[in-house]
Amino acid sequence: MFLKPKGVEVEELEGRILAADLDRTLTWGGEDRLSPALAELLRRLKREGWILALVTGREKDYIEGREDLSGLFDGWVLENGVEIFIPETGENHVLLPEKWEDLKRKASRLPYVSFKKWTFSLPKEKAEEFGRMVERWGFHVNLEENRGLIQVLPGEVDKGVGLLELLKALGVKGFVVALGDAHVDLGLFRVADFKVAVGDAEEEVKKVADYVSPFPDGEGAKDVLEKLLQGEFRLPF
Repeated sequence: MFLKPKGVEVEELEGRILAADLDRTLTWGGEDRLSPALAELLRRLKREGWILALVTGREKDYIEGREDLSGLFDGWVLENGVEIFIPETGENHVLLPEKWEDLKRKASRLPYVSFKKWTFSLPKEKAEEFGRMVERWGFHVNLEENRGLIQVLPGEVDKGVGLLELLKALGVKGFVVALGDAHVDLGLFRVADFKVAVGDAEEEVKKVADYVSPFPDGEGAKDVLEKLLQGEFRLPF
């Protein structure tokens, strides 16, 4: 793993970076666990020098409780870009504006809002109504669709912004391969050099992907990682 020494300014190290979504990408979703075969492919990538980033809508406490993910990723991007965490050092950053808690308090009065630690979500059909309210309240937000739900993020934050902040904290830069399935992953694709979608990804994600696996979810991720290891994508390294 590449780590930037704390308190020391160093030139960023070049690397190969895999940034992968979790639910409906590495796994089927819900409480489905990473398959042993896929976990071994991730370990092989690490042994070959890849930097692995988990980029997910899940909360930090949840990921910490997933034994199938333990020790696999060099860094986590959590709640769709709002929080970054480096497991090996415990370094943690939250990308929230100063008045974000004021917005959460106002949103808590709405019966259709669901909360995570830092962010919150609402049904897609309420997005227009909520957008008008937020504008009246004077807040700037990013409403990211994620398979029927709207994730409410700070205006300039998405998965891509979170990944860039994580790489800065790790002190690395390089060629980014992004793996995802949903609209919320388009921010991640925006900062990637090579974009890959699993077979059951949403159509708008498939349209911008450089490769779409014929297999869904974890089987699609397994297909992608095998091709990376075998050099089948003809990437510039």
